[in-house]
Amino acid sequence: IIFHTGPTWFIREWPPAAWCHLIGHLQAAGYKKIIRVGASKNAFFGGMDTDVIPGVVSMVDQLDLEETIGLIAQADLLIGIDSGLLHFAAAVRTTSVGIWGPTNPRLRFSESARHFPVVSQIPCQGCHHRLPCLHWITGCQHDVQCMKMIRAEDVFRVSLEALKSKLVA
Repeated sequence: IIFHTGPTWFIREWPPAAWCHLIGHLQAAGYKKIIRVGASKNAFFGGMDTDVIPGVVSMVDQLDLEETIGLIAQADLLIGIDSGLLHFAAAVRTTSVGIWGPTNPRLRFSESARHFPVVSQIPCQGCHHRLPCLHWITGCQHDVQCMKMIRAEDVFRVSLEALKSKLVA
């Protein structure tokens, strides 16, 4: 299992504590080969928190994009926030679970993609696609609850569904 926490737009990031809870659930369920990919810096926004998560192999800042895509192609599952790596997973037909807040995954992925989205159920979810745009351009008036309200247990449940579907396919 590969996971990608960002960095990306602040509004698309899932809280670090939620990632730790998710990884804990996966490890407790017997998933021991868990790899973190990505970069520690965003070209536009600077660095991010890349704290060590016990039991996880960190490849953060270790692979170039081509190597990262190659690793994703070999994975059973990619779990990540709305970012380019989810799209690369779709391109190489790797099953993915996306954590979505201000954007709507139905507008970003075809129905044939092996993508399992997790979204919050708050009314402003998907605000990026509304006119006028309601998020980072002027600041989120809801304190990014679309991401903060997504529970690790829900991402874990969807991840197990995604892995099971891979076995059936």
